[in-house]
Amino acid sequence: MQYTWHLRVHLDGRRTTVWRQWIVPVVLTALSVVGLTALLGHFRQESRPDAVGDCRSVRSHLKALSYEKIDCSAYNASYRIAVIVPSPGDRKPGTCPFGPYRAVAGPEQTECLVLNAKTGDCLELQGPRRRELSERAVLVRAECNGAPTVAKVSAVLTGSAGGCEPRDEAIYYAQPETTICLRRP
Repeated sequence: MQYTWHLRVHLDGRRTTVWRQWIVPVVLTALSVVGLTALLGHFRQESRPDAVGDCRSVRSHLKALSYEKIDCSAYNASYRIAVIVPSPGDRKPGTCPFGPYRAVAGPEQTECLVLNAKTGDCLELQGPRRRELSERAVLVRAECNGAPTVAKVSAVLTGSAGGCEPRDEAIYYAQPETTICLRRP
């Protein structure tokens, strides 16, 4: 009877290779470890608490708007968390600083969102009631390719409460002190 490390000859004359006995379990174990590591890393990354500077996109539903976490480099990142304040409870929003912040209430904290815009961005209204700016319709970034827009950002001024041209409308946020100048088409 001949025996080598890669070939096993059984008493009944069958020949089997040894690699089948150890390579399959090793490969399956390695794939399981890699898969579990990737899965746990995904959950750990998603469970990071919200922080000042994180961005949100706006989704319009039948009667309400929702703000979803998104990478700030994405084009539809229309809002950015400027301030986080404590919530009084029962999903009621906390008090944001002076300005047209969008308050997104959570169980323990309220995110005060500011428009995430830069000079040259076009804006449109999004929501169930798109005719006027309200709790159900908000400004969002839009393509400037000839589609109807509400306004274009003519300037973003940080550290000041004014400075827009007379024909522009100003959106002022107290914290961080920022003025966004909008020009209607």
